[in-house]
Amino acid sequence: MNRIRRRILRYVHRKPKGFRTEEILESNIDQTKELVVNRIDINSLENLEIETNIGERRSKSLTSSNLAGETVVVGRGSEFPLEIEVIDKLACSPSVELTNNCIPSFENTTVMKTNSEESFVSIKESDDDVSIERVNSTKTCIENDVEKKEPCKIIRRKELPVPKVSAKFSLLSMMRQVFGKDLSRISMPICLNEPLSFIQRISEDLEYHDLLNQACNAKCIDERVAYITVFASSAISSTFLRLSKPFNPLLGETFELTHRGFRFIAEQVMHHPPVAAYHAESDDGNWTYWGTVWSTMSFGPNSLSIIPQGTVHLKIKTADGEEEYSWERPNCIIHNIIFGSTWLEWLGDVNVVSKNHGYKGKTSFFTDSNNSYSWSRYNISSDQSKLRKRRHIVAGSVFNESGQRLYCIEGQSDYEIQVSRLCASVGGAFQPYSSSKVVWRCNPHPNGGDNSQNYFLTYMALELNEISDDYNPEKGANMPITDSRFRPDQRLYESGDVDGAQVIKGLLEEKQRKREKSGTSAVPRWFIRGKKISPSMINTKQGSVSKDVVEFEWDFTNEYWNYKNTQIFSNLNDIVDIFNVNG
Repeated sequence: MNRIRRRILRYVHRKPKGFRTEEILESNIDQTKELVVNRIDINSLENLEIETNIGERRSKSLTSSNLAGETVVVGRGSEFPLEIEVIDKLACSPSVELTNNCIPSFENTTVMKTNSEESFVSIKESDDDVSIERVNSTKTCIENDVEKKEPCKIIRRKELPVPKVSAKFSLLSMMRQVFGKDLSRISMPICLNEPLSFIQRISEDLEYHDLLNQACNAKCIDERVAYITVFASSAISSTFLRLSKPFNPLLGETFELTHRGFRFIAEQVMHHPPVAAYHAESDDGNWTYWGTVWSTMSFGPNSLSIIPQGTVHLKIKTADGEEEYSWERPNCIIHNIIFGSTWLEWLGDVNVVSKNHGYKGKTSFFTDSNNSYSWSRYNISSDQSKLRKRRHIVAGSVFNESGQRLYCIEGQSDYEIQVSRLCASVGGAFQPYSSSKVVWRCNPHPNGGDNSQNYFLTYMALELNEISDDYNPEKGANMPITDSRFRPDQRLYESGDVDGAQVIKGLLEEKQRKREKSGTSAVPRWFIRGKKISPSMINTKQGSVSKDVVEFEWDFTNEYWNYKNTQIFSNLNDIVDIFNVNG
């Protein structure tokens, strides 16, 4: 050990008279340049060399071949020039090399080791040896300057624990039983489900949130509207192959998502009819996304129509200040649910409105049954276009406050969307096209899209129900017992126990009905009723809408994140254990 210590500090320079390390720290802390080497254990260093010369001589290298442990900070004063080179080989990340860093230093090189006890190691010279002394640090200015490394990246799963279990089921028989009834009040067979809750699926609307980041950075309002309109259109891209329904959330059920560049929270705030409220914000605080959503459903002769209700709200921060946008989702139709090959499409319009400037973006979703759509603009071959069968087409425009068309938007909502800027002629009319580019392309699907064994879930969707370390209370994660990941029937279903999941699902729903009758139902904890919804914002073309739903949106109180950061969810006494089938 002494040999290693001698290699750490090779020169001995007698301390000037009256020199004190503490004084150097206090007087030169603002000049101190810290070199942070993450996960390093001072006792496990091997092959560590420091060569130091005073005056004109300059040091050459500092190398480490085994770096694993806690954070180490090398602090320097200004008495002696020191130049070091560090080759940092970390267990959790690629090598990092810092070369030719001219760093002022004082005589006693001090190594501060940061840990939970807030201490550092002071390496002091002696006549023939180097002694290492652990000293409690009381200097908060040093602690504030210490740069902390993020933990090793958690590897997310790429498939479900077991493949999808096939189950025999007569949809025609079920339709005879439920025809003309409110489908939201009927317990569907679990084999129609995918192993996700509806409030988990809401978070998938943010898969392409990078478009919002680009909108925040765009210099012009028309560009921002274009990016946001494409983002609103991309939200449905994960749904086209997923013909299974999500689990209906229980009243009070929540879902948190924090590992994809934003933090998202949703809560089931009403049971009849089922209404969910959600709120998300980017990690950098540049955008906020929120809304209230419910849906109505109706059967056709050979189809099922799903009409999403509720307005999506978005607020972004730009160089020009804050801007707010809103839009509604299109309608979904599942074709051939009894006879023929089942497929899904979205129809209708998405109208993005800028509340600050009057700019608008509009996209329409349709199927080109006449094969009249121009595929040449995509450079898509005829074979590819035939394969896509002219489905899932999206086309639209961006307009300024005067109604002039500035951008053309076109593409396929399951493939890519292209934006073309129109150029203005001398007379003021806009002519196509001055420039165009693909601003969105659908992420690759697992197994090249042939992912039926995983319910055709996307990579993001596969992560949502995983109890990884950052969401696992047994690993120290602060999570409420109401999170969808802990729903027992959903966990059994994901694990392939369809019969067990069906039994637990029935018990959970029965317990919920009993709580409703006894007046002990779960009460929304993180959202409160907000402003009234204008009846004009409700899609009443198909299905029926409950009067209770039309009245209010639900507003996020921000209490969820405040509580998560300062308290422990398990200490909450006013949360109903909605997943407990025994109590």
